[in-house]
Amino acid sequence: MRGLRRARLAAWTTTVVLGAVTLSACSSGGSAQSGAASGSSAPAVRPTRIYAAPAGLLDAAAPQQNGVVWLLAGSASARAIHALDLSTGALVGIVPVSGTVSSLAQSSTGELADGVATATAGAVELRNGSTGALVATIPVGAPVRQLVFGADGNTLYVLDGNGTSTSVTVVDTGSRSVQGSFGVGLHTVAVAPSPDQTSVWTLSSHGKVDQVAVAGGQVETSFTVGRSGTDLVVSPTGSRLFVLKGASGARNVAEVRVATEQVRTVLPAPADCVAIVLSADGQTLYDAVGTPSLGNLQAFALGG
Repeated sequence: MRGLRRARLAAWTTTVVLGAVTLSACSSGGSAQSGAASGSSAPAVRPTRIYAAPAGLLDAAAPQQNGVVWLLAGSASARAIHALDLSTGALVGIVPVSGTVSSLAQSSTGELADGVATATAGAVELRNGSTGALVATIPVGAPVRQLVFGADGNTLYVLDGNGTSTSVTVVDTGSRSVQGSFGVGLHTVAVAPSPDQTSVWTLSSHGKVDQVAVAGGQVETSFTVGRSGTDLVVSPTGSRLFVLKGASGARNVAEVRVATEQVRTVLPAPADCVAIVLSADGQTLYDAVGTPSLGNLQAFALGG
């Protein structure tokens, strides 16, 4: 218990420090950045709850209606997915996975998937949403960097790539088949489909955000939110994007109005935040924090 208290205190202390500096982190380049100065700034945003998680936390899937969220944690030699009950804060399940599993996603209908990234190949593993048991494997064209379900709960958008090309592969999890793919920027690190699934938002490691049409792969709009992009999610209505960015020791989340392509506000993020996910109603942002010796999930209440 003492160790848990120290871990929580350390994570919250980092968040408070970041709250004082994140508002100056968006200061150059792009239409969204120029809007940051006029966006509202939220001082000292506290997490509403901090959940203890396994050390080496790497990714988190979307929280489910039953209050469970699946987490990916571990090292290259030993990884597992863990089920965390958000109502009690207890870990209620653990399933060992390969050390090549790189990412995790769960749909609104309960489908669970992970992405596999070996040195030269990639695949999607479909799992039982309750037990985590493996039910099918679908090869994709390159190592998987990230994956996310569409609003229909059946379409999976898989970001896969290598040193020379990066694509989004569209997978139908019902038929367990690849429906097509389209190219995106080489340095893309995260994708998020629009609610109507006609386009996807992509984030590069340089902080550039593109909206890309699923049919044809044409870029519809582009803007920059800051350096060192890590992850992004889109609100259920499609009106807001939340973009995790910054270096590991000084990160923040830019809330972007899609209609204006401008930053509405900048939220502090814990140091070593590796991923963000939204609750189904879009009212809570969860920050996954992981180092080789620490892991936790922090919940932040969002305004309308």
